[in-house]
Amino acid sequence: MALLIRVADHEDENNNYDAVRDKISGFFQPYLSGTHASLEQRLAVVERCLSSEDAGQRSLGLKLLSTALDGPPWTGFGLNEFGARPRDYGYRPNHEQLEKWRTAFINLAVRLANADDEDIKSGARQVLANEFRGLWHQEAMRYRLVEAARAINDHEPWGAGWKAVRSIIYFDHTREKGEAEPEPLPQTLADLDRDLEPRDLIAKINTYVLGKGHDHWALDDEFDDSSDDKYRAAEDRLAAKATDLGENFAASDHRLDELGADLFSNDWMPYRKAFGIGLAKGAHNYREGWQGLLEHLANSSGSNHDFAVIGGFIEEVAAKNNRLSKELLDECAEHPQLQKVLVGLHPWNEFTEADLDRCVAQFDHEETRTWMFGPILWRDNYAHLPSERLVGLAQRLLAKADGDDTLLEALSMKLHGEDLANDTLGPELRKLGLK
Repeated sequence: MALLIRVADHEDENNNYDAVRDKISGFFQPYLSGTHASLEQRLAVVERCLSSEDAGQRSLGLKLLSTALDGPPWTGFGLNEFGARPRDYGYRPNHEQLEKWRTAFINLAVRLANADDEDIKSGARQVLANEFRGLWHQEAMRYRLVEAARAINDHEPWGAGWKAVRSIIYFDHTREKGEAEPEPLPQTLADLDRDLEPRDLIAKINTYVLGKGHDHWALDDEFDDSSDDKYRAAEDRLAAKATDLGENFAASDHRLDELGADLFSNDWMPYRKAFGIGLAKGAHNYREGWQGLLEHLANSSGSNHDFAVIGGFIEEVAAKNNRLSKELLDECAEHPQLQKVLVGLHPWNEFTEADLDRCVAQFDHEETRTWMFGPILWRDNYAHLPSERLVGLAQRLLAKADGDDTLLEALSMKLHGEDLANDTLGPELRKLGLK
């Protein structure tokens, strides 16, 4: 295992074909792992990875923890091919042994979820939240899960855990159209739902705005399964909730550094733009609010960021003070990070030729990536721009490295779903597309 981890250290993180990391994680399944290594041996490997100073090994450790808590189903495809000697399908725990296995890894997850290291804490909390529903289906584990959830939440509000509980209640104990009556809601789950619900402002923001995952609708109290537009309606309500939270935060004595690095992290968090709108709505002074965002960005580590909260802030400023919003966009054009995403920071429905000039000026910067300009050529909210300006943009894209890929994708998106009998592109763009 130490040898495999050493190999994984030198593997490209983007490799998704027969990756060594996937081979390693297979050894940490309770079933079909292909090894009879003891529970203690496997726990030791996970802890060794998580305590490493190497970010890649810590990431691998969280992957192993997730694998150990995951399933069923389990798969053992290809696992018995590793090693010089033939092997069977590995350890096959009975019911009591599986309970011991899961308890040991849950205990490890709780300890990590309450650790001082913010990255490990956040990762462990998300891993256990992701696996919570699958673990809950094993009735013998429920008491331990309730204990674990309360231990984590008592240390620091666990919004991801609350969302997991809400998902269980919806999927397992709520009647859907055309389905039989579900199982009654256990009192322990109802109590846990109440206990984990975030109460203070920061906890609510961390749950509704900065929560990771794709099942945010589980947080919507008005979610109606009988509605054909249920997910869109839930998104609208949750966006309004995020805006209210942003407005309340701006009017409070809290500081942005209390929200940590997630405000600009590259993880999927769809309501940060709405939160940015709220920050502007609640700001006593737009300039002070803007400066606070820039200072928080300057203190954020990492190279990959999401700037949706800044786009939301500018959009709300534009609705009340258009002149100031243009000044903020001019500052973004000079900012070493924001200039790379300048197009997306403009309010969607108010993009002018002057805004186009501001964005096109970025072509001269070496670090400008062409993908930023693609939406201008195909999204409807830019369609009002003069056709000669759009053709000129397409020509400039072809003159820049990787611009041909951006142009081809943009024109393909413009054609997507359109009637082929219509000349959607026009002769100039079609000619550039063929080129």
